[in-house]
Amino acid sequence: MPPIDAPIMVTRTHLARRLCCATAALMLGASCCVAAAESKAAAPDATADVTQLSAFKVTGEQLEDFGFRVSPSFDGERSNASRKIYSPVVDVVLPNTAASKAGVRPGDRILTADSLPTASGASSLNHWRDLQKKKWTEVASGKSGVTWTLQVETAGTLEKRMLTLQLPTPAPHWGSMVWRVPEDRIPVVVPEPGPLAERAQQVLNNGIWMLLRGSYVKGFRLPIDAAHPSFLCHQWTLWSGSIGHRIYVSRQRGRTDIIFEVIDKENTPFFASLAPVTVPERNLASATTVFAIDSRSYLTSPSGELEIAWRLPRNNQQQEIPLEAARAGFEAEMDFWLKKVGKVSPRWPLGVLESGADAPRK
Repeated sequence: MPPIDAPIMVTRTHLARRLCCATAALMLGASCCVAAAESKAAAPDATADVTQLSAFKVTGEQLEDFGFRVSPSFDGERSNASRKIYSPVVDVVLPNTAASKAGVRPGDRILTADSLPTASGASSLNHWRDLQKKKWTEVASGKSGVTWTLQVETAGTLEKRMLTLQLPTPAPHWGSMVWRVPEDRIPVVVPEPGPLAERAQQVLNNGIWMLLRGSYVKGFRLPIDAAHPSFLCHQWTLWSGSIGHRIYVSRQRGRTDIIFEVIDKENTPFFASLAPVTVPERNLASATTVFAIDSRSYLTSPSGELEIAWRLPRNNQQQEIPLEAARAGFEAEMDFWLKKVGKVSPRWPLGVLESGADAPRK
C-alpha cells in the first residue's frame, strides 16, 4: 500500500517489480485474502457471529477460515525475455486454520491449485481471485469434505510440496469459543532471560506467522540470504483506543528478536473507512496486515534493552530515531505489553486488560 514498501517475498533479482505488484494487490484489500464464505455453517464451538471477534474488533469481512493471504510475486524461474510471469506467494498464515494444519508456510510460492496453474502475466491477481472464488463457492454451498490441493515451492530451497487443505477448518479453529495452542506448531521455549521472555514465548507459540516487512528487515539490519530470502516472524496485534499495538517475535537468526510497532494511522482509505479513528472498529486485515502509514517501531530482545528505533511519518520515508529520543516511547510500549495485556477471553490468548486502554493521542 503506497507509499511504503511491501514485505520481502521469494524474489531474488526482481525485488522492485515484486514491490509494485504486492502494493497493487494489497490496495484491493479483502479481495486479496483467502477467506471462507460467510454463509457456511458454523462449527459447534465456533462463534455465532464472526463480526464480533473481540480480540481484533472484526467488522464487515469474512472470517479467514482458509487461513492465509497472498501477494503476487515476480517469478524469475518461469519468466523469459518475452513474458514476465507472476505467481502468488504466501504473506500470512493464521494459526488454527486449514492452511496452518496443511503445512502452508509464509514465503511459499503457490504453483498450482487443484492442479490448475496459478502463474499468469500482469493479470496474475485476477487469475488467483478466480481460482479462490471457485473454492469459496464450493464451501458456501454447504458441501462437506471439501479439499483444496496446492502445490507449493519452498522459499530458499525451491523444494516442491503437495499440501491439502480440509475445508472448512474443523474445530478447534480460528474463532473457536476456546483458544487452543496451534496443534501443528512445535512449542518454543525462549532461552534468554528478561522481562519480555514470557510474552515473546506466548507470541511464538500462538501468534500469526508471517513475513516481516522489508523496511524493518533493512532498517533493523536483520539477515537474509539465498537460503533464507525472507525474515519470518510471529505477531499479535491489539487495539487500544485509536492506537494499534503490534508485537513481532522471531528466532530466525539464533536469538529472540522482538519488534514493537505502535500504529497511529492505518494503511489505506479502504481500511480507514472500516476503522474510523473516533470509534475504531477494526477489520480483520488490521490484525494481519504489515502496513501502517504513521507508526513507530522498536527493536529489542527479552532483556528489554532498546537496540534500534524507527519512525514512519505520514507520507514520508522511514527515519531512524536516536535512542535517547526514542526511549520514552519504547518504555511506554514495553509497559503496555507487560502490564496492560493478559488473558481476558477464553477465545484469544492475548487481549487488552480493561484498565489498559490508551487515551487517544493528539
